[in-house]
Amino acid sequence: MKVGGLKALKTGYAFKDIGGNQNNYFLLSALNAKGESASSQEYAFSPYPVAPVVNETTTGGNPTLTWAAVPLVNTYNVFRSTTKGGPYTSLASGLTAKTYTDTTAVSGTTYYYVVTSTNQFGNSGNSNETHTP
Repeated sequence: MKVGGLKALKTGYAFKDIGGNQNNYFLLSALNAKGESASSQEYAFSPYPVAPVVNETTTGGNPTLTWAAVPLVNTYNVFRSTTKGGPYTSLASGLTAKTYTDTTAVSGTTYYYVVTSTNQFGNSGNSNETHTP
């Protein structure tokens, strides 16, 4: 396999110092004693996390947010607003669980929630906005 003009002697390769506010693009090819294969299709990789898709349910008056794990993410942050579209106030940060129950919600008040994900390169944008009934 040849990566970026460098020969890799294994079937796996770990890239270091990938970052920047951009996508990184890769082409792969195989290399053996008979020569080098044609290049693969182009692959794009962004080191920045994507936002999770959030669902909300209310049980016993407490809104609970849930979301599926996002690849390459370390933690999640939860934000709330009483106005559709924000501005949002931080409720919790550094969560590793994929669920959050808002125990400070006041019954009868409509709340709008978004979640962001975080990794070593930064934060995602906001998730889809979900709200209490």
